Amino acid sequence: MKSKLLFILLFCAFYSNAQYVNIPDSNFRKSLKFRFPECFNGELLDTTCAASPPSMDLVNFIIDVQNQSISNLEGIHFFKSTKWLDCHKNNLTELPRLPSHLTTLNCSENSLTAIDSLPSDIVSLGCQENNLKSLPNLPKGLEELYCFKNQLSSLPELPKSLKIVICENNIIEKMPLLPNKLVELHCAHNKLSELPTLPDSLTKLDCSDNKSINCISSLPAKLTFLNVGYTNLFCLPNLPSGIDPTTQYLQVCNLTNNSNNCQLITGDKDDYSLNGVTISYPNPVENGRLFVSNAQGLKYKLNTTQGQLMMNGTIDETGLDVSQLNSGMYMLEIGANENRKVEKIVIR
Repeated sequence: MKSKLLFILLFCAFYSNAQYVNIPDSNFRKSLKFRFPECFNGELLDTTCAASPPSMDLVNFIIDVQNQSISNLEGIHFFKSTKWLDCHKNNLTELPRLPSHLTTLNCSENSLTAIDSLPSDIVSLGCQENNLKSLPNLPKGLEELYCFKNQLSSLPELPKSLKIVICENNIIEKMPLLPNKLVELHCAHNKLSELPTLPDSLTKLDCSDNKSINCISSLPAKLTFLNVGYTNLFCLPNLPSGIDPTTQYLQVCNLTNNSNNCQLITGDKDDYSLNGVTISYPNPVENGRLFVSNAQGLKYKLNTTQGQLMMNGTIDETGLDVSQLNSGMYMLEIGANENRKVEKIVIR
């Protein structure tokens, strides 16, 4: 009799401490119920159990609900011990309140239009392939930011701890100040006209397909990967020893004539000064003829970006007939040896 009474008291005590809530999204509820069956009473979630589920991965504290056709994550904050949340490839348009101790968040491949705020402990954020037009203030300890393929026109202030930034395929016009610990920067396919000072720690840089970039003041010595294709750069300020010269179609700038380590090119004029020689041309070339002025009598070569010779000869006042060449990028060499200059030409 006493044991039976004790059991009833314990049972009542347990359920009096339990707090039950409904998880609105049926697919999210189904995923949680499958993962943490001990925390559900029928269709209701016991929030006291959710705070530290017995079946939780106690090493990584992971909740993985990727690709489950979930539209609403309401209730995720009850799982207070969660460190890692993977909710990518769902139907989310917004994020609810998140677990306060979350360190890794992957919410990529959804339909998010905004993220209101982030837990302060976040170290890695993956929000790529959404419809984001802006990002919230980033946590001070953030080390990895993956925000490519969105509609971002700018980035917030970057934390000093950041090591990786992948923000390509947006409409960013200006990059913020880069942190001193940054190792990788991938900002291709944006609307950048310049880059901020590159930190000495940088080993990988991809700023390709930013057609208005016409100057990089200096490349970090530790750089081992560089892609500056489809920019308005005509030369490189320097070539770090870790970069294979055969992978670069641009030559190092003539520092004598470029005191700021850059060709003095504005990108919006037809006449460009090149070591005393003025080259006039429409670039891109759309009418099949490239005109070169004040360079009569100089030898030239027109190569593909892979180095294949397509045309050569002597420049005269009639210009170069490029109407038979395929559309694409070419390198125009004028002169030879130490006086040789290389210009990038785009033919459409």
